[in-house]
Amino acid sequence: EPTFLDGNTAIVYQHQLTLKIYSFRILSYKMIDIEELIGLIERLEASDELSLSEDKIITSLNHLIESCHIPRIDHSEDVPYTVQDFGVAVKSAETQLIYISRYFGSLCTASDNGRNFSNLFKRNVVVNCLLLASEFTEADCAWSNSKLAHASQSLIRKICHFCKVDKVSQILICNNASIKMSNNDVSDSLSDRVIESPEGYLNLLLQNLAKKCNKNMWKKYPAKVHSYYWILTLLDHHSLGDNLSYLLPPALFILDDWEKRHKILGLNCLSLILKNTSSSELRWFGRAAVIYDAIKPIMFSREPDILELFYPVCFDVIKALDTDPKNTEKFKKITLYDIIMQQLLREMAHEQKIALRKIYIQILHQAISYMGIYIVRWTDEIIEVSQDYAATYDGPKAEDRIQTVKVLQIYVQQSWPQVHVVASKILKIIVRLLYDVTLNDPHVEKESVDEVFSECCALVKLLKAVAPRTTRDLCRGIETIHVNSMANSYIQEIKSIVTS
Repeated sequence: EPTFLDGNTAIVYQHQLTLKIYSFRILSYKMIDIEELIGLIERLEASDELSLSEDKIITSLNHLIESCHIPRIDHSEDVPYTVQDFGVAVKSAETQLIYISRYFGSLCTASDNGRNFSNLFKRNVVVNCLLLASEFTEADCAWSNSKLAHASQSLIRKICHFCKVDKVSQILICNNASIKMSNNDVSDSLSDRVIESPEGYLNLLLQNLAKKCNKNMWKKYPAKVHSYYWILTLLDHHSLGDNLSYLLPPALFILDDWEKRHKILGLNCLSLILKNTSSSELRWFGRAAVIYDAIKPIMFSREPDILELFYPVCFDVIKALDTDPKNTEKFKKITLYDIIMQQLLREMAHEQKIALRKIYIQILHQAISYMGIYIVRWTDEIIEVSQDYAATYDGPKAEDRIQTVKVLQIYVQQSWPQVHVVASKILKIIVRLLYDVTLNDPHVEKESVDEVFSECCALVKLLKAVAPRTTRDLCRGIETIHVNSMANSYIQEIKSIVTS
């Protein structure tokens, strides 16, 4: 029986294939006759029924899809949405998505039985159903759940079957080597083959999303924003670059929001865009510079999960800017990397929170790798920070200490012509660290101590490779240091590495 919500909306819960006659009002306040709908499905599934009008199918399917979309949020943008804002919509979607999935399954059956649908019909139903299914792909969204996520994946599989492809990304991206020609230049048969290929579905999807994912509307349609991100994860570098005018603006709108979850989503979107777009395409129309200006304020954030995403995105966009041919053979006293490195080392030098220290030491490794030989400008600051992090207890696994040794390894690799100047300080860090983990900090796990020693040995080998004479002179007599049996064995091993 109908269950009435808020006195106006009636949702029919259906668990059987045959239904009694019900007419119920959907969220868009349009009426759908369930008996008529089931009749359409049965006629589509009948192998001898080929006369059903495509307009009739599209009209009924679109009405059902419209009832299932997550509606806009009308409250103030200063108030974040919660699960309670989508209670009615979720219950309605649970019912409607089952019908839509079965409806689309009947289209697959009709297609398998020999019915040929027009190209316009295919594009209409595929685009509309994909947009709907993309809203519920994740069960942890406020407007979704495990039931809806399962139904969404089922619908996507049926769409792939209908389009005769293996993966949904093939619907968005044309993998066939079709030559795009105007209809006037080719025969009808060739024109049909080009039109029937999945080429064009992506553009239609993005055009549809652009109506809601604009600067003024995107926050009122969180499900559409999720659809945008879902599509972004499926694109390769070819299709992403061709549609950058559609894909980049929403990422910048989302990033500029005050909510933490939106900043994280915006950074994830920019990360996908930067990794799948060439540097030259990013520099067109000043896009890379715009991205850099948009993300730069996030550098001063104190949220570990935001900073963890920010720095890789920042390094990627700086790489795109620095590879501009105009900068060839030009030596800059200060680069954008130096600006980021200055802020990073300043934060590291005075940070006391373990969570932030863990992020900073991981990011420092990436920063040194990106800067290359220019990292010698920051030698004193890096050594000072490494001394602090190697001497600070961070837990039984000693993750930050291990990462500190790896930072020194990449520093030696990138700045090898100048390593002999600071080789003494690096070796002191190694000896002090081995002393701490074997005697001074008894709570460090044995496996972590072994890993610390292994990374220290790798660092000593690098020192020996780039500055053999200096390293040998500095390690002369190191075996005479007596700490404890474990530390003594480690130091003796280091001595053997240097002298071998």
